[in-house]
Amino acid sequence: MTKQEEIRGGMKRIIHPHICLANNDELHAIDREIDELFSYLHSQGVVIKSKKQKVSVTFGGLLKDNKDIFRVEPLIKEGDDRG
Repeated sequence: MTKQEEIRGGMKRIIHPHICLANNDELHAIDREIDELFSYLHSQGVVIKSKKQKVSVTFGGLLKDNKDIFRVEPLIKEGDDRG
């Protein structure tokens, strides 16, 4: 399961906590709502923090600082037909 799928599932549980009682039409409507929310968040530049690394920064040959950097990935991946 991708991080995007995990987020999508979490959104469904938060927005519609009784989703297990929904019929097919309601499930499709819920999916459309989540798709719209994902598209909006993506359009606002929301990304997923996916990996943390320690990086040493040097200046003039001297170790200046150790920094944490994060790799990010888009909320909606290229070719994702759900967003």
